[in-house]
Amino acid sequence: MPALPIAYFPSDVLRSQTKPVKILNNKIDSNIKKILRDMCETMYENNGIGLAANQINCPYSLVTIDVSARQKDAKLVRMINPEIVWKSDVEIIYQEGCLSLPGTVADVRRAAEVEVKYLDESAQERSLKARDVFSVCLQHEIDHLKGILYIDYLSRVKRDIIIRKVAKFLKQRDRQ
Repeated sequence: MPALPIAYFPSDVLRSQTKPVKILNNKIDSNIKKILRDMCETMYENNGIGLAANQINCPYSLVTIDVSARQKDAKLVRMINPEIVWKSDVEIIYQEGCLSLPGTVADVRRAAEVEVKYLDESAQERSLKARDVFSVCLQHEIDHLKGILYIDYLSRVKRDIIIRKVAKFLKQRDRQ
């Protein structure tokens, strides 16, 4: 299956809130499972470490994350209806990028640790605690589901610089 097209800033879909996946008869619909598989492939093909469903124009609350190349105790997770239930008071600054804002990165302050509850592909409620890059990625992707982008945490000047870089990047890409 080829990678799905990614929505780029300033696409309206990136500012929309996703809707929770409805669970019928304690089962996850096969279409949702397929979307999650396609999201993983799209994430990997674009050298990403996380992807939210609205980044591929899907309206559901779905996230895929794999930071195992950057953090030894991490692995691929596919999350349905993820929700942060706890954040540490300790914060870290991490250089974030985004597949929807290509060619850009910026330092963002986030909680060093989080706990997230979600459903897995078997409709089982799960919970995990994450730290460091895994924590940052979870916060970044769950923000996407709420229509929040990492640039929203930056000063207006830094945000405007990134917006111009994205526009230039996409314009150059379209010429090729």
